[in-house]
Amino acid sequence: MLNSEELKNSLRAAFIIYLTNFAAIVVYIAIAWAIKQNKLAININAQPINLTYLRYASYAISMGLIFAIPLLPKILLNAANLCNQAMLLGKLKFFSIIRGSLCELPGLLGFILFLLGRQELDLYILCGLSFVLLSAFLPRQEAWEDFLNKCKP
Repeated sequence: MLNSEELKNSLRAAFIIYLTNFAAIVVYIAIAWAIKQNKLAININAQPINLTYLRYASYAISMGLIFAIPLLPKILLNAANLCNQAMLLGKLKFFSIIRGSLCELPGLLGFILFLLGRQELDLYILCGLSFVLLSAFLPRQEAWEDFLNKCKP
């Protein structure tokens, strides 16, 4: 049987990783602001046609993530078929790291689009989407406890 302290420690680690994902989005916006204010000199020129395709791909990937991220628990956690509480807790933590990284991906794509094309709107839309996804999928203790209780031997 898993004790409450082990659950809280694992949840705390997952939560810290989510906070670093939030911080990364803020850093993307801060760097973009510094570039916009001419405080950082970065000269990248992309051809407009390539940027258009990259822009469409970035938005398509971001919209796909909105639908894919909620399906991940069914795929990853149900595939485990484990009833060992400690192993399940490890899988939950691993899954939270993957989900947090996927939630940050739209912000990273927006930052790349900004660096290539200097279009702030893409950056703000995709970083905003990342904030929403990260907020929606924060690791919650109740959800973890429910999942662990379902798999008691």
